[in-house]
Amino acid sequence: MDRAGSGSDVVQYARRLHRSLALPRLFTFRRIRSLAGLWLGVAPAIAAQAEQTARPPVLTVRGVEEAGTRYRLVPDGRRTRDTTSWTVARHLVDRSRGLALQVMISVSRGDTAVDSVLFNARTLVPVWEHAHGPQSWDVAFGTARITGHVSSSGSADQPIDVEIPGFAYSSTMDNTVVCALPLRPGYAVVLPFWDGDHLEMDTVRVPALGNNSAGPWVVQLVEPYATETLWIDRASRRLLRHVYVNPRTGSREHVEWSAP
Repeated sequence: MDRAGSGSDVVQYARRLHRSLALPRLFTFRRIRSLAGLWLGVAPAIAAQAEQTARPPVLTVRGVEEAGTRYRLVPDGRRTRDTTSWTVARHLVDRSRGLALQVMISVSRGDTAVDSVLFNARTLVPVWEHAHGPQSWDVAFGTARITGHVSSSGSADQPIDVEIPGFAYSSTMDNTVVCALPLRPGYAVVLPFWDGDHLEMDTVRVPALGNNSAGPWVVQLVEPYATETLWIDRASRRLLRHVYVNPRTGSREHVEWSAP
């Protein structure tokens, strides 16, 4: 079973359903002028050390099938055990074209949301993403733009037309992408992720210290509001452990999962 889709990619999706973002703010990312600016969520010092690319990296995808694995977010050091749980299923739907479908059902604070992504099984680049819940959107991924519409809490649809730097991934699959990257000590890359209502640039890096042994890869995924650490088996590329840290508050959470 491929567990690379576990972790806070789906946690973030459930969380952003509860963000109090005004709709006008959601559509400020109209033109991408740089891949390394703070306004894109990448610290200049980090971005300067990371590779930036207009094409998807060559990935090592060790299977995309996942038959409804159940996940839950566990806060560390707090009495409240669970605030979010979710189930992920992925299946090939068109072998001749190499297309797969991921369906994620999440429950957070009593709200249920369903997110579906049709994607290329080799590159993990989406064709489209549909989400329905407190926040809903339907978007199509091109090589130059993401287009579609989004609505929040029953509001009228708002159009989406965002320029992208050649490609973009879905943030609901960020850990799947990270597990398939050409990891090596010192590796760093800035990648574009569509986060439901805006484009986000995240940095993946493999610190040289601690990654020269035969143990699992220890990889950091640096996002605008979080830093994740992922332990990835070198041979199978399966996710072994996943920790999520909020740098602003220092809060720490980990993800647990179980097979169906």
